[in-house]
Amino acid sequence: MSGTALGQLQERLRRAHLEAGEISTRKIAKRSHGAVSHTTASQVLRGGDTVPSWRSLEAVVAAIGADLGEFKSLWMRARNEANSTGKDAEGAWVTRHEPLPPHLAGVLNLARHYREEKEAQKSFDTLTSSIGEHPHYNIEQFVELHRYHYDKRAEINSRYGEIMDWFVEHGDLTDIFRADTAADFAETCLIKGAPHRALQFIHKALSLSPLNARHMETHGETLLALGRYEEAEEVLLKSHDINPGLFICRHSPLGVALKLRGKFEKLESIVFSAIAADEEDRDARLSDYVHVLVLRGKFAEAEKIQRDLLKISGGEEDLVQLVEILSSQGRQDEAIEELKGHAKYETSQALQTVHANLLLDNPQTREAGIRMLAAQNLVSKT
Repeated sequence: MSGTALGQLQERLRRAHLEAGEISTRKIAKRSHGAVSHTTASQVLRGGDTVPSWRSLEAVVAAIGADLGEFKSLWMRARNEANSTGKDAEGAWVTRHEPLPPHLAGVLNLARHYREEKEAQKSFDTLTSSIGEHPHYNIEQFVELHRYHYDKRAEINSRYGEIMDWFVEHGDLTDIFRADTAADFAETCLIKGAPHRALQFIHKALSLSPLNARHMETHGETLLALGRYEEAEEVLLKSHDINPGLFICRHSPLGVALKLRGKFEKLESIVFSAIAADEEDRDARLSDYVHVLVLRGKFAEAEKIQRDLLKISGGEEDLVQLVEILSSQGRQDEAIEELKGHAKYETSQALQTVHANLLLDNPQTREAGIRMLAAQNLVSKT
């Protein structure tokens, strides 16, 4: 795969991770402030036969301190390479976009040719010089610029940013010819907190590419944002049936939908199936499974698996998850003993903070917890 665009993306990501000291996926998740879970980060770093979503890759790249512009370009090449095979980025067969008008197809193909020849400036000039000749084609060209010329994003925004912002709110969807373009606008609307408009764009995307599992997932995410949980669950389950590989962890849109709907048994089944299908990342998948077991009240089973994970890793993250399982059953004393028994407890502010927070939960030990936090300068001593 090293000769493919996806292979080049994965190889560059591995080098960037190595240059960052191979920080743990849990630390990446923490640095992303919830943008990705540690399981998602692990899957992105491990790679595979499919192109990750930009949202997940962007969060990982930012967390390891790598160049977002460089990775945006690599990701776009990988995604377009995948699309050119007749499949979406996750491997599910899709219906291709509507036939492009000849002029627009010619501009996009010429720009693509220049990119493949590593003549980025010619590609950029091809796209920008033809803008305005056929106004109805402008949006596709703007989107192409954003996708492939990330290094010129400031210049692009300066020239066309207001037009793009206007289109997000008021544009005519008949000016969109490609499913990926419509889906990109849907995701932009979700980021801007405009789910009703996002729904219009994602409906357009699915009219062009009805079996695209990734677009179906965005549809489900949009329905979640609208509070239409039952519909979201139905759409996301269909997406999962088309391509189970999209289900990364309990934090995925499907995982969120099932939790909101109280479908914990179904969530347990899906996560368990993911464990069997992903031996390379079994420990991370098991961590998700433990969380779901706790949701279902299966504390004994969750505790047993978590203790096994802790024996393997010895890591603070796995210890904290065990402590959470114990404390959720009212077993604070045992949880504290587990913390104090860890080899790094005396030097780990994180573990001592968890200890202090456990003390705060009990009125009889609350003052001791406050003193511990004060000693770490987390709260005022007065």
